[in-house]
Amino acid sequence: MTSSAPPFSPGHHLTAAPMRNGLGVAALACGLTGILLGQVPLLFIGSGALGVLAIVFGIIAIRRARRGRASNRAMAVIGLVTGVVAFGLAIWGAVIIMSGLNTFSGELDHLDHGTAAPAQATHAVVNQEDLLVHQAMFVGNS
Repeated sequence: MTSSAPPFSPGHHLTAAPMRNGLGVAALACGLTGILLGQVPLLFIGSGALGVLAIVFGIIAIRRARRGRASNRAMAVIGLVTGVVAFGLAIWGAVIIMSGLNTFSGELDHLDHGTAAPAQATHAVVNQEDLLVHQAMFVGNS
């Protein structure tokens, strides 16, 4: 008997599993959601967290694609970029909130000092009148 190759079955193909880049998809999803949340300054914390996740996932996905263990490097790069934009929007939102709180605090201080303001204004007018009287006396004596 001669040895022969096993019969070929047309339904069974030996193919490699398709490479996937799930982290690239996750980076893109986190980045886009972070950008949407970043449009509302009060949601800057969520935008920042999603931006950081998108950056981390994007970097890992780019490294995997570079080693040949994942495909679709472009999606990973876009996820990284959207993560950076989302993080920037988070910083922008934090600046807006802090600036608003600072202005609000200044307005509250102004209201607290508002009751003493008329007494200070009256005192300032009296000082100006004294100054004018003294100037008139010096001008008259010379």
